Amino acid sequence: MQRHGHRGMSKTKEKADFKSIKKLIVYSKEYMPAIIIAIIFAFASAAASIIGPNKISDLMNIMIDGLKAVNGIDMDAFIKICIILISLYVGGALIHYAQQFIMAEVTQRTSKKLRTNINKKITKLPLKYFDTTTRGDILSRVTNDVDTIS
Repeated sequence: MQRHGHRGMSKTKEKADFKSIKKLIVYSKEYMPAIIIAIIFAFASAAASIIGPNKISDLMNIMIDGLKAVNGIDMDAFIKICIILISLYVGGALIHYAQQFIMAEVTQRTSKKLRTNINKKITKLPLKYFDTTTRGDILSRVTNDVDTIS
């Protein structure tokens, strides 16, 4: 008997997982505009997080140059960079929150749609199926699968 660990995963299992992801994308295609917006928001939030430390570096340079100079720190440049930093971090946080909110909404709506469709399908199953399968097994399978997808 052959065991399939993490490294020894069979090719058919990998293809099945890719097919499942493809089916899930097709299944949730009505939410694709929201998903695309969330992806754009994720990039914008990441960009704000990347630009922030660079601006802090600029702020430190202004302070060091000001301490070395006779005239002191250039407060106009200092305040300008502080405003940019505050805007970057607050804007990035808000965009990140919006991205997380959109994706949570898409996930919940897709899960609800999936549960509704599964419920419709279960009610159409013949009584003979329920005679051969335990109720707990059916509920466990449905619950675990939907939770995994969610």
